[in-house]
Amino acid sequence: MDKESIKQEFIRRVTSLPELNRQIDKSGFVKMQAIAESLKGTPAFAQKLTAILNQLLEEKGILFSSAEEKSEWVSYLKSTNAEFIRKYMSQ
Repeated sequence: MDKESIKQEFIRRVTSLPELNRQIDKSGFVKMQAIAESLKGTPAFAQKLTAILNQLLEEKGILFSSAEEKSEWVSYLKSTNAEFIRKYMSQ
């Protein structure tokens, strides 16, 4: 399976997470509190993204033969992960 197929499957799995489908229809102080809670949960959410990716790679039998190969994957998915984290933090 190529990188793009794995990336698309990763995106599909992550976008189905309830954490990314929250809606904050509040204003003022209540909204600020909700944003603060999102910020506190960001490290756990980032770990969840890593766990999803690791599970996907394991399912597809992808093993890295070197640190360089692993680094290439990290670079390839960095902007995707960053976008998910931004979305999580904005909800």
